[in-house]
Amino acid sequence: MAWKEWIWILIPLAIASVIILYVAATSHPEEIRCPRCGGRNVWTPLRTNDENYKWNCLECGHRWREKYKDRMFRDWYDHRIEIVRDAVFLYISSNHPDAGSFIPHNISSAAWKELVEMRTGGITYIYEAYGWMVNVIEFTTPEVRYLLTADFSITRISNQIGIMHRIIWEGEFLNSGKIIENKYIHAF
Repeated sequence: MAWKEWIWILIPLAIASVIILYVAATSHPEEIRCPRCGGRNVWTPLRTNDENYKWNCLECGHRWREKYKDRMFRDWYDHRIEIVRDAVFLYISSNHPDAGSFIPHNISSAAWKELVEMRTGGITYIYEAYGWMVNVIEFTTPEVRYLLTADFSITRISNQIGIMHRIIWEGEFLNSGKIIENKYIHAF
């Protein structure tokens, strides 16, 4: 075959290769999601025999059993603090309707500012967005649990004029996925 005939074969192959590489590079890895509602806020008990096997959806309450690929589980584990944070906002919204109007619907995809502090006995993650400041303390003990404080102040939102609302929620997120409320204040 002449070189001109080879070009007609190589050009489509090159284009197909570029398309395949582009799709592979831009596609998102599979995520662990609730099989019922499709929610991303799912939990498995960490450091137990049920880790990466017994799952609980923190959005709809569905429970299921499945062992996910190590890569998928590691990706979920790397985002566990955000899942805990977002689960608390779901809890606040459903248990305190007066606070619901101050929690944006897209809270999980918000542009959170994050600060991590290492302390004796735990790691503190501090998030800030939409007037909320959230502290999540992850204890470095055998028992997995998280202490949380979600603090909303309208003064943290630039150019916001209105009634000076302040919301403070304190509680715990247990390894089972259960949330325990210790304190709730809404002052205005």
